[in-house]
Amino acid sequence: MMSNRSTVVELKQASPVLEGFVLQTAKAGQRRKAREAVTRVLGREWRVAAFGDAGTDYEATPQGGRQSRLAAARAWEKTYRLRSQPGVIYAEPTFSVPVSAPPQFHPEAGEGAHGQRRRGAAPRAAADSIFGTKDLPESKDPSWSIKEVKVPEAWKRFPPGKEPGAQVVVGHPDTGYSAHPENVARLLTKKGQDFVKGDADARDDLDSGLLLFPGHGTGTSSIIVSPQDAQGDFGTIDGKKIAVWGVAPGAQLIPFRVSRSVVLDVPWAGGGVSNLAQAIELAADRGAHVISISMGTGFPSTRLLKAVRYAQKLGVIVLAAAGNFVGYVVWPAAYEEVVAVAASNARRKTWSGSSRGGAVDVTAPGESVWCAGVERGDKFTVGRGSGTSYAVATVAGVAALWLSHHGRDKLVSRYGAEKIPVIFNQLLRDTCDPVPGWGSGFGRGLVNAARLLSAELPGPADPIPHAGALLREHPSLDAGGLSTFAHIFEDEASPARPGHIAAADRLKPRLAELLGVGEEEVTARLNEVGQELAFYFASDPALRRQFAATVARKQARRSGAAERAAAQADGIGRVRAALLGQGTSTALKKRLAGR
Repeated sequence: MMSNRSTVVELKQASPVLEGFVLQTAKAGQRRKAREAVTRVLGREWRVAAFGDAGTDYEATPQGGRQSRLAAARAWEKTYRLRSQPGVIYAEPTFSVPVSAPPQFHPEAGEGAHGQRRRGAAPRAAADSIFGTKDLPESKDPSWSIKEVKVPEAWKRFPPGKEPGAQVVVGHPDTGYSAHPENVARLLTKKGQDFVKGDADARDDLDSGLLLFPGHGTGTSSIIVSPQDAQGDFGTIDGKKIAVWGVAPGAQLIPFRVSRSVVLDVPWAGGGVSNLAQAIELAADRGAHVISISMGTGFPSTRLLKAVRYAQKLGVIVLAAAGNFVGYVVWPAAYEEVVAVAASNARRKTWSGSSRGGAVDVTAPGESVWCAGVERGDKFTVGRGSGTSYAVATVAGVAALWLSHHGRDKLVSRYGAEKIPVIFNQLLRDTCDPVPGWGSGFGRGLVNAARLLSAELPGPADPIPHAGALLREHPSLDAGGLSTFAHIFEDEASPARPGHIAAADRLKPRLAELLGVGEEEVTARLNEVGQELAFYFASDPALRRQFAATVARKQARRSGAAERAAAQADGIGRVRAALLGQGTSTALKKRLAGR
């Protein structure tokens, strides 16, 4: 379904898609036990394959690439049975869970619609951008975004003859690439992969449709590696040729086509969590030093987390977009191991569409950012786009500058590859510029590339964050415990005091009431069925809003204690009825019934 920009349509929430199951065995090399467990619980029509380097991790997927027809409740039933099998110490379903779109959406003005213009056309002063907004007049200068994060000053730290970003390779899982003159010279296309079609050509097919973003990979990659100066004729501004200013023009980039949409969970996009996880692992294996992820999913996945950890053990810096128009930071950005990037604009304000919260590490320009665009028939354009996709691409370029400036081989020799992501993450945050009025939901503040490159590296006696902990500054968000709920409901539960701890304090009584236990028993109950419960909240926006209303009611200040308690109890009752009505596993049904 498509429409012109003036038409606003209602989007129906797509249902979660079950991609498969992840299992962990008690000992390495027990593929036979994993296979037997899968056959007993799921049947013989499931393929079992090892992944990662631990020797204990396996992924079960339907044979022949078919999509599983298991409903969510049945998938969780199977999960609990898999966890009980001999030799299996953990199992979970791998779902693609659609992130919540805003109630009103302009299909052709979404992220990736760069205000595209035909070649040579004069740029509009206020081109349409994301969700019907207008480009800021302060963003007229194509180089505004790199100036905002002090990239030109960082470039001055490179000696003559060394291009900023040289000898650094960026892995780029996205919608694929095009031969756009602004970045094609920097692409290592022979190292790429198309996970949608299953071949080695990661070229973007530029398919159009609802929630598809043709050319998105072209746009985000251009922000990272576009060479200095104009690479084509795309019009002029104030007598100067329009050009995309890549943050690390000397770096190279490996394109991976993971999906036709940056929303991983759109069923018709041909992508998903498994594709992204495989792309992360393959990027690390094929020599990427930085991985920039401008896509996300609405629910955590062990498959995705372990792919990130695999890359980081090889010394790869992994960064991801915080998300757009969602009430919480999406995954993989939400993981502590990943640098989560929120978005700001040319007025040094936070972008209204950016996800925010305690999981955000840093912020960078993401509204009205100049980037490359492409239309069918190789019609190449340059224009402006908005989204955290562009913010994370900017910071990925900064990561490439940092590695290039210090020399990655020298860093590996000095610290070991596994410590590079940890050291970078710490220095990146320490050198940010705090911006008054932003609040704690935007991390340490605005990235400052010049300060980062000037920052002194840790010495032999200086403490370095434990590499095994991978900067676990935030609580674990993937296990279905209280921290998972605090993350999903952070904005509603603690708007005045952003942060997981404040949100957890307000959520615990409501979760205790929902599960029919005392607050002291909540942790134990969530250890049993918390993952499944969090899944339903993440995948059903209406249910999520309904539960959030019991936590932060507008009438709470006006009502007396008795009235407030009655209203909350009534709300919890409706949430419980909705959960039972839509179907859950038997285990969760029992817990909701207080058993």
